[in-house]
Amino acid sequence: MSYQALLFIRCSELNEMSANRRLDSWKEIAEFLGRDVRTVIRWEKEKSLPVHRIPGGRRQGVFAYSQEIDEWMRGEFGDETPVAITERQASALPEEALSERSETVPSATPMPGSRISARAVGIAAGILLLAGGALLWIGRWQSHASSPPALIRPLKFDRTDYAVSLPRGIAVGDFNGDGRLDLALTDNLQGAIVVLLGDGHGAFSSRRTSPTVLKAPEHIDLADFDGDGRLDAVVTSFFGGREVEVLLGNGDGTFRQYGRYDVGGRCRWVAVGDVNGDGKADLVVAGSLVGKIFVKFGNGDGTFVNAGEYDAEHDVAAIALVDFNGKGFPDIVTADYRQALGNTISVYPNRGDGSFGARRSFPSGSGPLGLALGDLNRDGRPDIVTANFPRTGSILMGIGPARFAEPVSFDAGEGNGFAAVADLDRDGAPDLIILGEHSATASILMGDRKGGLARAQDVATGAYPDGMVVADFDGDRKLDFAVLNTRDSSISVFLNRTETVAARGWFTHRTSRRSN
Repeated sequence: MSYQALLFIRCSELNEMSANRRLDSWKEIAEFLGRDVRTVIRWEKEKSLPVHRIPGGRRQGVFAYSQEIDEWMRGEFGDETPVAITERQASALPEEALSERSETVPSATPMPGSRISARAVGIAAGILLLAGGALLWIGRWQSHASSPPALIRPLKFDRTDYAVSLPRGIAVGDFNGDGRLDLALTDNLQGAIVVLLGDGHGAFSSRRTSPTVLKAPEHIDLADFDGDGRLDAVVTSFFGGREVEVLLGNGDGTFRQYGRYDVGGRCRWVAVGDVNGDGKADLVVAGSLVGKIFVKFGNGDGTFVNAGEYDAEHDVAAIALVDFNGKGFPDIVTADYRQALGNTISVYPNRGDGSFGARRSFPSGSGPLGLALGDLNRDGRPDIVTANFPRTGSILMGIGPARFAEPVSFDAGEGNGFAAVADLDRDGAPDLIILGEHSATASILMGDRKGGLARAQDVATGAYPDGMVVADFDGDRKLDFAVLNTRDSSISVFLNRTETVAARGWFTHRTSRRSN
């Protein structure tokens, strides 16, 4: 292949990467890759093709970014020598160039009988040198661009508050099928679910209200319980009875009352996931007063059946589902807030059929109230983060199947009660957000990809922040977050406005030391 053709291909790649356009459907992603839709869907499942999903909606919303796919292709298929040509790139070349793919570069020696002037030879040599230099620069630029760019610190956020009479729970999803993220809140005072509809640019100006049967609803979680492609909700109420309530989504941001399920006592926390591998959403409920974990299998039509109960602490402060063993079935993890009894994290290993083994407890530090999960050191094992009352947090690094190292403590705000894991600066290292209820702050700690943390900054919230969700509300590929403020009767939305530092490529000055 000629150097001109090689240069053409590399420049085409560079132009496509710099455009970094958004691909808004499986069809567009498939066209970008030059493959059929079925193959692309398989790649997403088997090869971790970077496809983003919009939760909820009447249809399964997906999108991808061209730059992320280019980076994935380099990591999945590698760079061939001298250049890797994908089907998508090859389709853009003329047939003459494609026919040269397996040929070597023509020799500069003239054929017998031909006449080439010295000037022509010099020009040709100069073109080859320029083309080779350009290829070298592009290759080095491409290698540099494979790492996310560094960001300017401190992080910058734009804050907007929205009034809700007494918010107690918060969740995020697309509730009206328009492809834009919305916020769902439990209104403890009105006894309702309030949905703030997003406009795709980070604003939530319209709202829908749906009454609940349970009085004073608290925690809310989401899934499609009846298989109609719309997000449904389950809510708890610690002071409203011994039941959890399921509400089905209407597809317009409202919900209709559908069913209630007795869990033996007052409960505050519920987690949703497919624990038995049948493709249907199940419920895992923490009965705090009775000291039980209740599991209910979903039937796929919005109804649920009892599937077992397990001994737990009486003061479960948070519950989550995550696959610690890598077997494809989520385990249960709880934060056990019992200052007098040692303060622990409890893990219930999934046997692979939706039943769970004996509880395993691990020390967590003083007063764990908040619970978050993420791979902080990028070793492929989930790690546990707790927000500990009154002013610290703990990290339990995963060291094996449902096994954890001793907790490592860190300082955060005062009255810590909620934690989240999110890569706010897009450097590939998970960061932490810890809500300080008494200090009215969101403390941000930056990760270093090895599990280490550095205290970055505190962001002011409303009074008594007691819940949070993290998502890209405005579509700019930066993670934003929303905090519910119980004593301010408001929701604070923080849009991430941190600016990216432009890549300097390979022209950075480097000093060298000479030995004497």
